Amino acid sequence: MSIATTQATAVSTPSSKRLQRLVVAAGSYLGKDAGDSIPVDEVRLQADANGYEPHEIDAMLEADGLSSADELRVPEQGHLFGELWAPPSSGVPSPSTPTDNASETLDTFREWCRERAEKEASHSYTRKRANRRFARAKDVDRHFIKEYDTFSTVLITYDAGVPIDESVAEHAERFYPRAVRRKRTAILKELDVLNSYAGVALLAPKKADRVPQANTPYSHAHTFLWIPGEVSAEDFHPLVKRHIKHVEGATEGSHPLDKTVKVKVHDSAKVETPDTVMTEGSGLDKERGATTALPQELGRNLPLQKCQFDARGAPSYIERWCAYLRLGRDEQLSSRGLSRFQKLGSFKHYANSMKWRRRFQTGARQGKILAEVLME
Repeated sequence: MSIATTQATAVSTPSSKRLQRLVVAAGSYLGKDAGDSIPVDEVRLQADANGYEPHEIDAMLEADGLSSADELRVPEQGHLFGELWAPPSSGVPSPSTPTDNASETLDTFREWCRERAEKEASHSYTRKRANRRFARAKDVDRHFIKEYDTFSTVLITYDAGVPIDESVAEHAERFYPRAVRRKRTAILKELDVLNSYAGVALLAPKKADRVPQANTPYSHAHTFLWIPGEVSAEDFHPLVKRHIKHVEGATEGSHPLDKTVKVKVHDSAKVETPDTVMTEGSGLDKERGATTALPQELGRNLPLQKCQFDARGAPSYIERWCAYLRLGRDEQLSSRGLSRFQKLGSFKHYANSMKWRRRFQTGARQGKILAEVLME
C-alpha cells in the first residue's frame, strides 16, 4: 500500500478551527466524544445546516488535506468553545457567551432558564424537550410505515430574507401567516387527507453572517408532512406561491419550487432507516424500527439537540435566537413568546398511539414470562 493511500484511509483530526468546530458540532449531534470518529457526510450535513455552501466545505477539507477522507476524528473540545463544553458544576451549563457583553434580552432569558433549572421545571428550551420531539416524530413516521402500504413524506422550506430594521422576533413572526395556513388546509382537503395526515411546522435559526459575526441569528421555517397514499410536489406549489405573496422578503427567484418542496413516496415494505442512523443511532432506534429520512431532517432542525442541558449551553447564535423568541415582540416573560414547534393534524394522536402500543407489547411480554415462571 502506498503512503498516499495510507493517508487517505486513516482517520484524521482536522487542523483548521472552522472545520474543527463543524466536526465537534456534528459529533455532539451524534452523541460522540473527543477521539471518536464520524462520517464526513455528517460533517457536510452540519455545514449545510450552518449555512455553508458545498464548495466551501470542500475547500476546508482540501486545505486540511482531507479531501478523500471518509471519516474524521472529533477533536478535543474545550479549547474551541471554552465554557460551552466544560462540565457544569451544578448540573446546569455556563452561558456560552459572557453575560457582560450580552443584551438585556439575553440576560433576562438566562435568568429565566436558571430559575426554571433550579426548580427542575420542564420547558421547551431544553435538550430533553428537543429529544422528545425528535422521538415523537420518529414514532409518527413508524405509524405510517405500519398502517399504510404506500404513504408520502413532504418537506417544505420557507425563507423570508435576512431581517432589515426589525428584531429577530419581528422577523420570525412573519412566517406562517393566516393566508398560508388556510391554503395549507385547503390543499389537504383537496387531497382528501385532512383527517388522516400528520405534520409539524417549525422555526429554526440561521446565522446572518459567519465568523466573526456568528452570534447574529435569524429564522427560516420548515413544514414536515406525513400523508397516506401518493402525492406530488406540484400539489404543494400553490402553498409556496402563497407564502411568496404574503411574506415580505420571500421571492420566487430565491425559492425555486423544485428545491423548496420535496416529496418522497414510500413503499412501507421497503422503508429502511438511513445508514448513518443505523450506524450511529441509539439502540432504541434499532429496536423500535426503521424510519424514513423525514424525521431525521426534522431532528437536524431542532437546534437544542446540540446543547448540554438548556439553551444556555447551546452555540451562541442559537442561544440568542432562543432568547429573542422566548421574550417575543413585547420582550416580556409573562407572555408565551413565539412558538417554534407546532403539531399539525393527527401528529399527537399517532405519536401517543405508538407509545401506548409499545407499553402494551412490553406488558404482554412480561406477562408471558411471568406465566412461564409460575408454571415451572
